[in-house]
Amino acid sequence: MSAKHMKILSLIFATILLVIPVVACNVDFNSAPLETDPPVTRPRTTTAAVTTTVAETTTKKETTTAETTTEPPQVPSSTIPVDTASYDAQTSRPKVIARVNTAPDEIVIAGSCEKNSTIIVRGGEHDVAFKSSDIYFMGTVPLYAWGETELKIYAQAEGKAESDPFTLVAAYDKYATGLRDDRFEVVMGLDSQGHFVSALEDWLGENLISDKQLEFITKETKSRVEWLKENTGGELIYLIVPDSMTLYPETVPSKYKEASVKRSQQFVDALKAGGATIIDPLPALQQHKSDPLKLFHKTDSHWTEYGAFVAYTELFNYISKTFPEAAPRDFSEFGFHTSDCDGGDMPYYLEFDTAVVREVAVFADYQFIEATPKFAGENQLLMNHNTTPKAKLFENNNDKLPNLVVYRDSYGIAMYDMVRDRCNICDYIGMWDYGFDKNEIKKYDADYVLVILAERDIGDAMDYFG
Repeated sequence: MSAKHMKILSLIFATILLVIPVVACNVDFNSAPLETDPPVTRPRTTTAAVTTTVAETTTKKETTTAETTTEPPQVPSSTIPVDTASYDAQTSRPKVIARVNTAPDEIVIAGSCEKNSTIIVRGGEHDVAFKSSDIYFMGTVPLYAWGETELKIYAQAEGKAESDPFTLVAAYDKYATGLRDDRFEVVMGLDSQGHFVSALEDWLGENLISDKQLEFITKETKSRVEWLKENTGGELIYLIVPDSMTLYPETVPSKYKEASVKRSQQFVDALKAGGATIIDPLPALQQHKSDPLKLFHKTDSHWTEYGAFVAYTELFNYISKTFPEAAPRDFSEFGFHTSDCDGGDMPYYLEFDTAVVREVAVFADYQFIEATPKFAGENQLLMNHNTTPKAKLFENNNDKLPNLVVYRDSYGIAMYDMVRDRCNICDYIGMWDYGFDKNEIKKYDADYVLVILAERDIGDAMDYFG
């Protein structure tokens, strides 16, 4: 081989020796996983320990904040201590059946447990405790604002030691908002009590009525009251159904502060100023909060038929002053009982399987009348929306009872059979129609025009004043 060829081969060999380390370095660097950009709310801090470690392993090299960024340790802001008392028995381990992020750093969990247990969740941003409803529970758990959180869910029944934990790994989800196009967002409160965000607006005083609107409501109410007296001798009655937040303020998460002025009170005051009669069942419902039968469902936004019965008693105690035959029936005639059933509209709007997320709910088995179909099926809480919104006419042919024209929202469904039983004629207008149809009222010579209206539906009813 010539000297020229030897020179060329030496040059090629030297070039290869220089290139290989560079390629190797690039391969090593590019094979390292790149850090994913964190959500904007994710804390990024540099700890002294990390800085020191880096300083010790680098020589004559400046350490920057960007190079030592890490997540802070997951330390709960508050903890619930373990009950160390001695017990003869241990509570059965709970089971989480469903969960969903309702906010980036918040999840709702649902499951089953030993009857009437307290559910304790440790490991989240702070520990939480809430009561089950019979053998089922639903509750909100705060997560850390980054990464995954390992939750430990315990149950403790009265007189027993805490259960072994059910372990659940939940993750921060920057895309989770809990918002819905139909605005049926769920606020999960304490004691496994669900609420709708529409009730939260009332609670926070975010939807107050202007003075001009209040004046108009009073004026229109006065006009209706006077027209009734002149044409049928009748009376305008509003039965205002409290929101579950109003009846159970202790279940509202503490971060939501109750307003001193609310839309519901403004509306009631305007109606009273116009001469309408107000039946407020809240005091009576409050007296029955500790009854074995629930007044409101836990997994559904509506009151139970027992809660409706308490309000029905208040209503017909008033009406019976003029129509004694319309006195409310006794509790014993309603056949109230509990049944293990599919969950209601809360798990439905959380997109849980309602056949899995369940409730031991209250139902009535009337002894005096054939019940009007109300629910989607046996042992279900969801309303049958194929039939319940439609107008209904009930007749008893008893002129010792009053004639009623009833305007109502979905809370009127539980009262169908109670109200129609105490009327000569009961004209149930289609659901969510809050008008004042003078032809309909005159047609049935109404002694009472009754409006069954939940606090959270007041805004819808206001649209009919005008």
